[in-house]
Amino acid sequence: MNNLWMLIFCVTCNRPLQKAISASLTEIEMLQLFIPFILLGLLTAFVGYKALAFKNKPQALLSQSPLVAAACVLGIGLGGFIDGIVFHQILQWHEMVSAKIIPLDFTSKSINMFWDGIFHAFTLLITFFGILLLYKLLQQNQVLKHRNLFIGGLLMGWGLFNLIEGLFNHHVFKFHTVKDFDLNPQIWNISFLAFSILIIVLGYFLIYKIKNIHHENWRTNS
Repeated sequence: MNNLWMLIFCVTCNRPLQKAISASLTEIEMLQLFIPFILLGLLTAFVGYKALAFKNKPQALLSQSPLVAAACVLGIGLGGFIDGIVFHQILQWHEMVSAKIIPLDFTSKSINMFWDGIFHAFTLLITFFGILLLYKLLQQNQVLKHRNLFIGGLLMGWGLFNLIEGLFNHHVFKFHTVKDFDLNPQIWNISFLAFSILIIVLGYFLIYKIKNIHHENWRTNS
């Protein structure tokens, strides 16, 4: 089994580093690490389906749901990039498994970097999917296009990403905290969740302000 993992993980790494990465987490821990990815992937698939499966309404009425759904998918992907770029790379407050494998030397840093790479690959796929959804939907005449819907969807997606990632990685499985090595990391973890809920509510508020608009009125006002 270890040889199989070594073939999968970091195929271009030298053999000692391959071995260290493959042994960095147990099978159970790997499953736990991927649970947020799986949940976010299912959420993305569901929201993407809702974006593409909207029923054409009468010509006089535009639908706001598709743009919100597509922006939400994009927000999930961009939320992951914000997390990775700001917290993992610029501030270096934590890395993907930094509570399990403290990045104090080259090997432990490389292990965390590998799992950060898996994390960023996932968020890249979600972001591409969100861009494709937007490209497809913006060509539909029956889709209501308004900046509040777009920004609101982005905020909701970002908040949902933070909420799922934060609950599982910070609290349930404890792969890392928002700010490792802090005297009271739980304050940062709870603040992170509170911020996530706040931007979800803000996104919902922006979306709620926009009602379905009659086609003729929208063309007149735009």
